[in-house]
Amino acid sequence: MFKALLKALAERGHTVEVASPYRTPGPLPENYTDIIIPIPQVDRREILKFLVNVNYSPIKEHIGIWLAMPLLCETHLSSPELRRFLSQGSAADVILGEKPNN
Repeated sequence: MFKALLKALAERGHTVEVASPYRTPGPLPENYTDIIIPIPQVDRREILKFLVNVNYSPIKEHIGIWLAMPLLCETHLSSPELRRFLSQGSAADVILGEKPNN
């Protein structure tokens, strides 16, 4: 839903710059820019142990994501890709943030 909203804003003439580990698929309007930022290095086995076990619950998943946010934010905000973009002095009318697994 988030990507659809951003594409619609770009189609209506807004300049949209998206910082994400994932490239937006499909043809994009000229004023839509993807800024690819790194994904934190994590042990995938630990994530699978967390998600696939008899004690799994949605609230535990939510808490796990919440606990992972500092690493995710630090990795994204300190990435050279995002720092390079931010140092260009672009002005923004609005900045939106999206929580993973939302």
